[in-house]
This record gives sequence, C-alpha cells and structure tokens, in this order.
Amino acid sequence: MAAKLSVDIEKSALTSLVDTSTEKFLKCTKATGADGWAYSDTTDGVEVWKYSPTDGSATSGLARGRTSVNVPGELAWRFAIDPRNNMAMDSFCTSVELLQELGPELHIYRLVYSLPWPITPREILLAYTCKFVDSKSRLTLYTSIPEEFVPLTPGFVRADSFGGILNVSNEANTS
Repeated sequence: MAAKLSVDIEKSALTSLVDTSTEKFLKCTKATGADGWAYSDTTDGVEVWKYSPTDGSATSGLARGRTSVNVPGELAWRFAIDPRNNMAMDSFCTSVELLQELGPELHIYRLVYSLPWPITPREILLAYTCKFVDSKSRLTLYTSIPEEFVPLTPGFVRADSFGGILNVSNEANTS
C-alpha cells in the first residue's frame, strides 16, 4: 500500500501549468501531417496517430487516438471525469487518491503503479481538470505536477503523464 501523501498547493501556482497544457492539448487535437502527425493504424476501432517532430526537436513517443462510442455524451463524460476509472482499465494501477481539490474544475490526484520486477513502483501526481470548451465539447485534461511542487515519495519513481479526452457530443450541453 502506498504511503499517504499530503499536499497543499496554491491554485494560482497550477493555473499557468494547466492553461498551457490545455492549449497544447487542444492544439494537438487539431494537428495535421504538416504539424508532424501521421496516421499509423486503426486498432479495435481506434485511429492511432503518431508524432514525429518537424522542427528537429527530440520529442518522441507521442501518440493520439480517436474513436467514437455509441453512448450518450453525459455517460461518456461521467466516465472520463473520474480518474479512479483508470484502475478498471490498467491492471498495474493499484491506487488512485484525491489529494486536493482546488475548486470544481481542478483537482490533484496521485496514481500509484505496481510494475513487474525489476521495475520500481511508480507514482504520478496529476493536475486534473474538467471543463466545457464550447456548447458540445468538454475537456478532461491531466498533466503531471512538477517535482518542485511536491517532493518525491521515498521508494517510488515519479513518472510523467500528459493527456486528455475531448468529449464531443451530438447533444448540446445543458448543465
């Protein structure tokens, strides 16, 4: 079992990080081949696109997927906004803990992963936000919190994560 972690981060300290990450994610969802994205394949109905930098930078390992699900938009949104659902999708994720609420749209979570030997257990600290983009689109975004905000937990390696879900529905948001 992972050790209980206590955090107390000022909302303003994460606002810039989350705003920058939101901008980067939304730009990624609209990117084309000219931006370095190339279609890779379709697996189980998910289109997979991989990124190769066009500017010579060393960024690699980025991918994005796109699919449609035949469920009401509200149901898909409720699933996406709860990081605890990660445990149902990833057998290595052993714990998801809400560390701090910084308002209705911004939370800090700690995810713990127990990986096969010889890999040291991982923790990911995420700034997790959910918000409306427009009348038919909602964004669930997560981005790693830098070590400067929260020190490493002994016995764990801090992993980085960045991503999100842009839920576009045929139904207009009414809430």
